[in-house]
Amino acid sequence: MQGIRLSAVTTGMPLEVDKPVDLSIQSFCVVCKKCAVCCPSQSIPEDDDPKEVNGTLRWKLKEESCFDYWAKVGTDCNVCMRVCPWSHARTWPHKLIVYLTQRNRLNQQLFTFLDDVFYGRKPKAKRYNGDWAGY
Repeated sequence: MQGIRLSAVTTGMPLEVDKPVDLSIQSFCVVCKKCAVCCPSQSIPEDDDPKEVNGTLRWKLKEESCFDYWAKVGTDCNVCMRVCPWSHARTWPHKLIVYLTQRNRLNQQLFTFLDDVFYGRKPKAKRYNGDWAGY
């Protein structure tokens, strides 16, 4: 199971500001939308364009419906992270796919389709069995 680990690094070292690096993740998300399609609570919008939220362009999650679903199933569901093609383990085939996906939109569409073929278009959400350790 994959997850997100948020952290911060603090330093007193003087740092030089550089330009942002475009990894093509946002353009891939516009093509893919697998997280929004698979979300059991429909908490992720399927909009083509992200909106500005607190000064950042992103797709705004409906936190209330997401949390309500968590409460219903007894734990977090992590479907969005589990189905995201960008989040697959970085084995050599996936490294190659990420490299090619960053190059153009046609590759993004092709590999979104191939992800559906190999991993399924809409995997089922896990069911909470009451034993959090065996979830």
